[in-house]
Amino acid sequence: MRTHRLERIEAQLAKVTSEIIRDLKDPRIGFVSIIRVTVSPDLQHAKIFVSVMGEPESQNQCIDGLNSASGFIRRQLFQKIEIKNIPSLSFHLDISIQESAHILELMNRLNLNEPGNNAV
Repeated sequence: MRTHRLERIEAQLAKVTSEIIRDLKDPRIGFVSIIRVTVSPDLQHAKIFVSVMGEPESQNQCIDGLNSASGFIRRQLFQKIEIKNIPSLSFHLDISIQESAHILELMNRLNLNEPGNNAV
């Protein structure tokens, strides 16, 4: 069961983590958008789902860079967010946007191939 407090913490973690990521100097980390954050009920672990622009290889390198910087990001969060314990962070690639675009493209192709559809 998700509590209002847990949702507030997730939103705050997403906002502040996004700001911290923008300032990272790691060349593996490119354009990153935080899609969602899920925090365990005991506030010990946080999964941060991100969308990364680029090819799959560069996306995986970016996730590796974020996971290697998770200790630094966690320390920065500790200084910027007023909660007793900052959860351990793990970054995961969220490909839902890419999948949605692919499905939309397939649907458009189907519409163009329908008999009686005069669209060219």
